[in-house]
This record gives sequence, C-alpha cells and structure tokens, in this order.
Amino acid sequence: MTPQTVLATILKTQWVTGQIAYICKEDMRFEKIEIDPRKNPAVLDTATWEPASAWSTVSAIDESHWNSVAKAVREDHPLPVDERCIVYAGSCAEYQASVFFLAGLADGQHVFIQLGTDDKDTFLEKTIGTRSLKDETRLAVYCTDAAVIDRAKRVIEAARHYTFFTLDVSDILDYGAMNVSSESAAQEYLANHICQPKQRNEVVAYHSQRCFAEQQYQPDKAAIGRLIGKYWPALNAVEQLSNHIRTVRNEVPFDLELSIDETPSGVDAFTCLTTESELMFLMLELQRRGIPVTHIAPNFGIEKGLDYRGRDGLVGLEKRIQGLCDISRQFGLMLDCHSGDDLKSATRQAVGRATQGHIHFKVSPALQVIFAETMKDVEPERFRFWWDDTLDYARREAEAGSDFAAKCLRRYEAGDNRERSPEHAVFHYYNFASVGKRDRKGQFVHREKFYDMSADFYHEYQRRICSYLCEVAADLFNRT
Repeated sequence: MTPQTVLATILKTQWVTGQIAYICKEDMRFEKIEIDPRKNPAVLDTATWEPASAWSTVSAIDESHWNSVAKAVREDHPLPVDERCIVYAGSCAEYQASVFFLAGLADGQHVFIQLGTDDKDTFLEKTIGTRSLKDETRLAVYCTDAAVIDRAKRVIEAARHYTFFTLDVSDILDYGAMNVSSESAAQEYLANHICQPKQRNEVVAYHSQRCFAEQQYQPDKAAIGRLIGKYWPALNAVEQLSNHIRTVRNEVPFDLELSIDETPSGVDAFTCLTTESELMFLMLELQRRGIPVTHIAPNFGIEKGLDYRGRDGLVGLEKRIQGLCDISRQFGLMLDCHSGDDLKSATRQAVGRATQGHIHFKVSPALQVIFAETMKDVEPERFRFWWDDTLDYARREAEAGSDFAAKCLRRYEAGDNRERSPEHAVFHYYNFASVGKRDRKGQFVHREKFYDMSADFYHEYQRRICSYLCEVAADLFNRT
C-alpha cells in the first residue's frame, strides 16, 4: 500500500477543506458570540482545534489498548473500544511497518494516529505528539487539518481516470440519533447541523410531504431531525468529495457509490439496519443537493465472514431488501450488496428474489480462497511454503500476545484434520502476511511465488472461478 493509498483510506471518513486554523478555547469567544467547534467545525476548517488537549487525551490511554488496536487492524478483527478515543474501523490502513487510522475524541475533536516501528514523521507531516511504547512501537498523533486534506485531494486527482468511485461513510454516521425519543432533543439536531434558519426551514419543507408510488414518506419535524443527526455530516462529506471528483474528471460521467453498509466496532449490526424511511431521506437529499450517486449500499444486516443470522430469518431479510430495492429503483439507482462472499446459496437466492436480479453483488475474499485451494491442488510445493509461512506468522502473533491467533492455532492443533488446507481458520485469517510481506525498502518479498504460476494452475483457477461465479449468478439472477 502506498502513502497515497493510505491517505485515501483514512480520509474517506472525513473531508474538511479550507485553510488551516489553530484556535484554542480562549479564542472561541468573539465579543458576545461564542463558537462551539463541535457544532460548527466549518468555522475552523480543522477537526483538531486544540492540539495540546487532543494529545493529552490520546497519550493518557494505556499502551496495552494501543497494542490491541494495532493487532486488531493487522488481523482484521473487531477493534477494542475506549470511549475517550474511538477508532473509526473504515479508516484503518497499513503502510510498511505502521498502521494508520482516524479517531474521534470525547471532546468532539478528530486526529490521525500512527502506530508502528517507523521512527520518523510520515507523509502526514509534523506530529502534535509522539510516545514510545515498550515493544518499540511508536505512537504518533497528527492534526486533521486542511494541509492534510489538500494532499488527499491530489490522491483523487491521481485517480481521475477511474470510472467507479465508492464513498463509504459508515463510520461517521451518528447511529444514536435515531434512538432519541425526546421530540425536542431530536429537533435540536436541526439547529446543530443547519445554522441558517432559512436553509433549515427549506430542508424541513422539502422532506415533510413526499409520496412515491406505494412509498409513504411524511416525516414530522422530530423525525427529520433524527435523520439529519445521523446523516448530515456524512452527506456534507459526500457532496464535497463528489464535487471534487467532477472537477478532476472535467465533468466526464462516472459511477458513484454511497456505502453505509459497514458496522463500526462496538455497534450491533442489527441495531443499525437501514430503514425505508432512512433510504428515502438519503435519496431525496442526494437529489436536492444534486449529488450524482448511481449506486447505494444500505445496511441489510449482512456481516463479513458470516451467513445471514438475523432473528427475522431469510423471510425478514428478503422483505427488507425488497422494500429498499423498490425505493432505489424509483430513483434510478442500483442497489449494492457488499460482503457477499460468505452468504450461502439460500441467502443469495433470497437476495435474488427480493431484487429480481437488480443488484450489484460484491465478492472479493472468496477469490483469494479459491486461489489458495487451486494452489494446494496444482502447485502443492508453493502452497506448502504459503502454509508454513502463514503458520509461523500466526505463532509469532500468538507469542506476542494475540489471543485470537492462539485460539486459531489451538483449534488447528486439536482437530482431527492436520492437513495443510485453506479451510483451516488459522490460514483463512493469517495468509495475508505472506502475500503482503515487504522488505525495508517497501518491496514485496514473495511476489514471484504468487504471480509466476504454471499454465495448468491458471487454467484450473479460471475454471473454478467461472464455476463459482456461475453459481452466484444462478442464485441471484436465475441464470445458469
């Protein structure tokens, strides 16, 4: 992963433009006007308005927490939670010997954090604080200021010839807003997020009375407040990003996907399902702002690594997806399903019935699993290397204190089947280390072992991929 890719990843959850402004608490009052940066961040054009306080908060957290965060990022596990500093899962990225992520502090500020063995400042430039942990890991904290954002813009400019862009804003949604029971508290979101009374009234009027085909959408002011509370900052980010994409592509059309399907760390997947009212609100607001979204990925309750396990069963899942699909089609958008790899045939068929085949269905990790299965059968010596290297890595992680690695190893060693196989959990979760291993210069160490394969391997891999994709297509689109 390049520095530019890391920036693109960690910045997908927050987009603030303008000039940098460091303003401390005593500068928040101007005569009789007092500015709360948590409610009016655009005034500052930075989400780190008091760097010293931000560093004090981060540095006070026990280093065992940061070690756990780094391991969770590298192993793609749920992130540990500390209410003083919430790590946004969708922002996590690895580069060389470090992990990077965006974090939200209890006082409303945001910072970029680096954890790794690199001993110098990175492309994020000057830190606001550093700390050495016992295992030689370096904790470094950076401002989320406009200078960083400007560099991220250049990343988008480098990708200007791409034709499909995904903006995943799952980690910056305020999930608690939808659970506010007090009408007055719900309406406060309106004033907090839309400062101008005229604009606030226009938005409320726009969303108050709408009816599309069989979809009834007549939210009251409190309901609109909750929706704004959950989605408004994310929509602002999407609007700014989409405008920048338009600019760098010189108005050449492109596909733009809005994704809200991820479940942040510490949040129950089935407490943040996308409702029909929420999707209607998003569709209308995207339309009102003129944001050219072409694809939408709601939260159906589908989780990575698992088949559907909601209490409502496949009947409930099918009904939910059908309602959301009807809304998206009314607005001319393609409904997307992320993380479809682990859904079994019956679940895929339920998705197919609900959408009548009008679905953009994403699979990704499954293709690497098939790659490993094919290598085991056709290139057994190469797979032996991959397996042994993976096992060594998992053991090192277990010795370093990873409970999950130790659990996977115990499960393998206690099982009846000790054969080297991609089916084992220890390989499933740790095989990435061999593929992504780099030397001190950032070069891949084992690349030739995975890219210079025999013709027989590629023929068999192609056959298996075709077979898998045809099974998926048959379930989703009723095609063989």
